[in-house]
Amino acid sequence: MTIRNRKRWITLGLAGLLAGLAVVLTSSCVAPPQKAAARKTCVDCHSEYVGQFSAGGVHQPVRDQQCDACHRPHGLIGGVYLKQAQPALCFPCHTQVEQTFRDQPYLHAPVKKGACDACHEPHNSPFPALLPQEKDQMCLTCHAAEPFTRPYVHAPLADGCNTCHQPHGAPQPFLLNAEKDALCQDCHALSEKTFRAKHGDYPVTTGCNDCHSVHSAHNPQLLKAVVHQPVAAQSCDDCHAAPDAAQPFVLADFDGERCYACHADLQHSFSAEGGHPPVQDGECRTCHTPHASDAAGMLAKPAAELCFACHTFATFGPDVAMRQAGSSHQVAAEGDCLACHGPHVAAPGRQHLLVDAAEQLCLNCHAEQGRAKAVGHPPASGMECLTCHQPHESRGEALLTMPQKELCLTCHADLDEQMAMPGQHRPFVQGNCSGCHQPHGGSQPALLIAQGADLCATCHQSHAMQRQEPNRHQPFSAGDCATCHQAHASEQPALLPPDGYAVCLTCHDQLQAVTSAQHAHEPAARLNCSACHAAHGNQETAYLQQEQPGLCLRCHQVDRDWQDGRAHAPAREGQCDACHTAHMADRPNLLKAAGRALCIDCHDFDPATLQTSHRGVLPGPDSCLQCHDPHGGKDASLTHPVKHQPFAEGDCTACHPGGQS
Repeated sequence: MTIRNRKRWITLGLAGLLAGLAVVLTSSCVAPPQKAAARKTCVDCHSEYVGQFSAGGVHQPVRDQQCDACHRPHGLIGGVYLKQAQPALCFPCHTQVEQTFRDQPYLHAPVKKGACDACHEPHNSPFPALLPQEKDQMCLTCHAAEPFTRPYVHAPLADGCNTCHQPHGAPQPFLLNAEKDALCQDCHALSEKTFRAKHGDYPVTTGCNDCHSVHSAHNPQLLKAVVHQPVAAQSCDDCHAAPDAAQPFVLADFDGERCYACHADLQHSFSAEGGHPPVQDGECRTCHTPHASDAAGMLAKPAAELCFACHTFATFGPDVAMRQAGSSHQVAAEGDCLACHGPHVAAPGRQHLLVDAAEQLCLNCHAEQGRAKAVGHPPASGMECLTCHQPHESRGEALLTMPQKELCLTCHADLDEQMAMPGQHRPFVQGNCSGCHQPHGGSQPALLIAQGADLCATCHQSHAMQRQEPNRHQPFSAGDCATCHQAHASEQPALLPPDGYAVCLTCHDQLQAVTSAQHAHEPAARLNCSACHAAHGNQETAYLQQEQPGLCLRCHQVDRDWQDGRAHAPAREGQCDACHTAHMADRPNLLKAAGRALCIDCHDFDPATLQTSHRGVLPGPDSCLQCHDPHGGKDASLTHPVKHQPFAEGDCTACHPGGQS
């Protein structure tokens, strides 16, 4: 190795040694990386829930303290936040229920709504399956107890609802575990002689719940409350073929004629014109069951449900998922159809199966509306209820046949023109006629619900309070609103009469000439009284909108020099009426007097005094306003701001030989 190479290797070695030493020194000065702090769990802060949720059956994520299986962490802002809504939150673990939810045609109502917590506690429960109470008692929170608690109870019911029903969903109606007749055969041997003997020796294999209550009953046989007489007497062959016939259940002629064989007393009345279509067609089974029923009259369903099978409505009924806007007759919505209608035929001379005259049916419930009133509304006093109301439902309020405005105008057509006027009373333009009028009659003229201010106060409460204060306009304090205002509409503002504020002149007749006066205050000439006066009154003199001079300065900007100069004392003090009349005058500017005669009440017009104050020049009569501004000026002289140069310099002798400089 040459000397040059040896030196190069020595140099490289020293450089490497120094680099290694630098790394060692640097690493010894830098702090070692910190380990990430362990993230807190929910129970670190909410430890009280560990004991609270540990009793009884505990939901698996709660037992494992995996709160974040269902909840999102909330950080500094407290709250209970689920990771997603039910039932999607529950399905990842409860896959079998999810399969039921997606596949089964019949679902338990809470399951269909995805409301798992309607039946299950989310954390723990002393009852199985996290139920809030015993399972059969749980069912009774939604299902009325009466059908399950009659004296004689079906044996499977004692073993619990799950004996026959699925809790979440099933392929059969009513969440049954199997087809209903097959379900009965799990316990009942239909081929046994004793079974056949109890059924008139007929080979009954289907239709068990046609005659029997499936949960409980008031008799040992669990028969329904109302049993058809042939069934009760085991005289099945009154309608069916004999039990030993080849087809024992065949009906020779099951129609109205079969029913009339026993109910012959009804045949004549049921043949009347206008009867219920099923009656006319002999289709008794449309409404009645042939064997037994829990409903009176052996109805196929409770009366409150039966009619809705054929008659559907937009605002009520079992098939209305979401109630539409409008109104419904209460008895109809409750399914009490028989309050007004006969089930088979109408009363003699009536239509639509009505059991009485329509007006009498209304009075059965609405007697107050039908009572004679001092002032009657013709449709109501004539009991023509259907002129204004629908019998079952309406798209509008109070079962009205059309919106209130349109309905009232069908008779009160003279009000139609008022609808086009620019000034509209709010109830009138909204079509809320009943806001002021009694629709069925009353004791007040024009069917008003109250008189005068008492009526107006139903909306204008603040005015009712103001009327009690002192210094109010007489018609206002007396409650004579109609003296100044129209009831429905007007071409004028504030519902004033057609001639507007001319109504003021009926009381303030001293101002009758204001419209023809040679010189009139502009608001007065236009009869715009409210420009200056508060119509209902206030604490100001003459009910002015504000005290002087502020009121006048809203239009007359004569105060331009008041801040930096001088104001004429009467103007500054609001004594505008010291010089001007308020409404009309014989002179321009509504002055009370002409020239010097106006000023002489306050100023000394002695000739010697005038001559002295005017630098030896005696002003001519009625010349004050040639030099002075009557409202104010830039200095104490109140002279006009633009002056003749000699006058501005104080040299009166230039023009007036007798004057002074």
